[in-house]
Amino acid sequence: MSSLRSLALLLAVTNVAKAEYVWPTKYDHFEDMLVMHSGYRRFGFGDLVVPCGFGSNTVGRQTAAEWVRTAFHDMATFDHTTGKGGLDASIMYETESGENAGTAFNNTLSDIWEFVSPRTSVSDMIALALVASVASCGGPEVPLRLGRIDATEAGPLGVPEPQDSLETIQADFDRMGLTTEEMIALVACGHTLGGVHSEDFPDITGPEDVSPSNVPKFDNTHTEFDPAVVDEYLNNKGINPLVFGKNETTNSDKRVFAADGNVTMHKLADAATFKSTCAEVFEKMINVVPSTVTLSEPIQLIKVKPYLDTFQLNSDGSKFEVELHVRLRSTKGKGYESPPSSVTIDVLDRKGNRTSLQAAHATLKGGQSYGFFSETFDWYLLTTELGVAAGAESFKIHISTSEGEEVLDNGGTGGYPFNDGVISGTQSCLDTTGTQGNVTFDLYSAVRSDLVQDLDGVPWISFAHRMPQQGAVTPRIVVEKISMAEVSTSVDGYKFFKGTATTPSSGWSTRYDLGITLKNGKEVTREFIRTPSTSC
Repeated sequence: MSSLRSLALLLAVTNVAKAEYVWPTKYDHFEDMLVMHSGYRRFGFGDLVVPCGFGSNTVGRQTAAEWVRTAFHDMATFDHTTGKGGLDASIMYETESGENAGTAFNNTLSDIWEFVSPRTSVSDMIALALVASVASCGGPEVPLRLGRIDATEAGPLGVPEPQDSLETIQADFDRMGLTTEEMIALVACGHTLGGVHSEDFPDITGPEDVSPSNVPKFDNTHTEFDPAVVDEYLNNKGINPLVFGKNETTNSDKRVFAADGNVTMHKLADAATFKSTCAEVFEKMINVVPSTVTLSEPIQLIKVKPYLDTFQLNSDGSKFEVELHVRLRSTKGKGYESPPSSVTIDVLDRKGNRTSLQAAHATLKGGQSYGFFSETFDWYLLTTELGVAAGAESFKIHISTSEGEEVLDNGGTGGYPFNDGVISGTQSCLDTTGTQGNVTFDLYSAVRSDLVQDLDGVPWISFAHRMPQQGAVTPRIVVEKISMAEVSTSVDGYKFFKGTATTPSSGWSTRYDLGITLKNGKEVTREFIRTPSTSC
């Protein structure tokens, strides 16, 4: 399928920016959600579509199929002539529209809302949802780019509907920037999972049994990502209610599949071709974004990735308490297949001295995490204390294997930064006694004394409020910059500051950054901190 393999049209509707990975990045958290689904450390997003037929114990529901459908409906109003629409999460304002009938869309938005943050837009989560659904059901790996920006209002109508004529459906896909061949493939790939809910479409399923449990499937293997939907159509022996339905008016799949005389469907009957083609059209679909949006390069799994889980002052302020994890990719053919003989953290203090500290392989749950496509990761843990007087500048990671020693210095930058200029205060706490459905956080930061002398203004908090939206399931992220005031508490080398944030109790679990601005314009920050659960 030459048109499917061509990137020309893809690049016409997708702006792409190249960037080299240097830790930390704003997409580190997203890479975690993409790949770590079980084991020593997991993020839980994939649980919602494992196994493929899982439906949150709701009769008739298949979450994976709903996630795929949501991505298509969100994208389907795109107009390539104006560059407006596409995958922008406008679906959250469109769930009452007739072309978005049913609970699938609000179900999907409810599934992803807790993962929405300043670094994870709703639209990026919808794209991730499709990628995870396809993977969970045994489908191909769909490359994932990030950087989508959420719409703030509903978009225009434009999702093809079952009663539409072939000419109308083709015109809709042409508006989206998709060819007839891509239209056929996208419908076939999307309808290898799930079915039609009788409660939403009784004119398709028939009025005899309208109930949550009556969900006629698109094929006989609706929990497997395979070409059965194609084979059954070509053999004229199947169960797809949009092909074999009694109501010819709503047999839209039948019209779409035959749009090029079955040429594309015959190609898709080959299992390998079906999977590779689905990967291509799904990637293109989730990359259809407004022309004002620039997407990242596809997220690549990181071979060696550090996690500075704890970096704080001890009780008397003389030491930094450090808990550092290092994640090694150990997937066969893609990482360290044999365990390294050692993983060493080479710490550089601010006086130029180096200290080598041994990290130990984690033991809980075998010290491994697992993801889709047999991805495996091994974890190494270092728990230590470092002297505050000397400071903590950065660290390198030394990995010794049978092939020699590998030294990682963070992409040639010289090391992975500790950033001891601004530290989150352990005094931070949550006050749940607020009124009118709000909670209040007392948030503390410790700022290095030499930097305090060079401040331009006062330290600040960048707090992400998860604000409820009327008529939408998902919250809207509103970032507030809050000034901090110095408190009387201090330790040798650091001064403490406090700020207060009040936010709706429904969104109490959120993220914030701490920062300072120096007189030379440079900002020193500690970012993406989870709000505390400890009571004040």
